[in-house]
Amino acid sequence: MSRRIYFKAVLVCLLLFVGAHFTLGWLKRNPAFYKIVNNQIASREVLRDIIKAHARGDKPVILILGDSVVYGSGMHAHQVDRWREQTLPAFLEKKLEDYTVIDVSMDGSLPLDYLALYQHARELDVAWVILNLNYRMFSNKYQEGPQAISRVWLLEDLPPNPFQLVYQPPTGDRILQGLRKVSLLFRYSEAMRSSIFFPTREEKFNQWLKTLLPARALREPEDQELLLKLKIKPYYFTREIGENNVSLLAARLLLKQMEREGQNYIVFFTPQNLEFIEEIYNQEAFAYNLQYIQDQLRSHDEPENFRYYNWSALYPTPAFYDHCHLTPQYNEKLAQALAESVRAGHGREDAE
Repeated sequence: MSRRIYFKAVLVCLLLFVGAHFTLGWLKRNPAFYKIVNNQIASREVLRDIIKAHARGDKPVILILGDSVVYGSGMHAHQVDRWREQTLPAFLEKKLEDYTVIDVSMDGSLPLDYLALYQHARELDVAWVILNLNYRMFSNKYQEGPQAISRVWLLEDLPPNPFQLVYQPPTGDRILQGLRKVSLLFRYSEAMRSSIFFPTREEKFNQWLKTLLPARALREPEDQELLLKLKIKPYYFTREIGENNVSLLAARLLLKQMEREGQNYIVFFTPQNLEFIEEIYNQEAFAYNLQYIQDQLRSHDEPENFRYYNWSALYPTPAFYDHCHLTPQYNEKLAQALAESVRAGHGREDAE
C-alpha cells in the first residue's frame, strides 16, 4: 500500500511539473505575462522570450534600451503604487498606440549592455530604437574589466569589439545556464526571485526591517540624502573623459552599427538634478564631458534618421527623487517629448 502511495505522489508531482511547464510555455507568449515579474530580465532566455512575445503583432516596433531611469527604480524605491504603469516606456506606449513598445531596460545597464542587447533585436523590424545615457555610465568605476558590463551573461552576445573582455563562467553558472534553457519553471522562478528581491536581497531585507522596526530606520530625510550623495559622488566627480572611455567607445560602436544598418534611433542624455549634485560634482569636468559625449555621438550625416538630445538640464529639481530618477509626472513629460520626436518621423532635424 505504501508503495502505491509513493507512486501516486511521484506521479502527481510529475504531472504538476509538466503542467506548469506547458502553462508557462503558453503564458510567455503574452506580453502581459511579464508584468507578473515586473519585466525583470534575469537571463538571456527571459530576454529572448520578452522580445518574441512583444514582436507577434503587426504594429511597428519601438525598442527601448535603458538603465534605472527608464526601468523606474526611483519610483520603486519610493514605494509608488503601480509604479510599473508609470515608467517612461509605459507612458510612451500609451502615447504611441500605433506602435509596439518593447522595453528591455535593466537596472544598472551600461552601453556595453546596450551593444549586446541590440544584437538580439536585429532580427525584428524595429522602427525606432530609443536609448538613454546617464552620467554615471562614463565614470571611472565602469571602465575596467567586468565592471564595464552589468550582466556578464551578455558578453557572448557582443559583436567583434576592441575591448577583449574575457569571462570564464564557473561550473555553477554553466549549470544554471543549462537549467534556464531546459526548464521554464526554473527560468521564471529565477525572474520572480529577482523581482521580489529587487534591487538586491540586502536592500529588500533592510526595507522590510525598517517597516517592522521603524526605530531602526534613519529618521531624517537629510540623513538618507547624505548617504546617497556619498554613494554617487564618484560618478559626478569624474575627471574629463577621453576617447578611451569604454562606455563611450561602446556607445559609438552601437550607434555606428545602427547607422550602417539604416536603423532609426533616438539617444537622449538623462536629465540631471543639478541642485542635488551641486556639492558633489566637478562642475568644469561635467560641462566638458557632456559636450565631449555629444560631439562624439551626435550624427551629422543623416540627422533625420539619427537623433541625439542633450536633455541633461531639461527639468527643475521638483522633477526628481534624487540625482536623476524622475517622478511619474515627469516620466510622462519625457515620454511626450520622445513621442513627438517619433511622430515627426524623418521630417524633423536633429535638435538639442
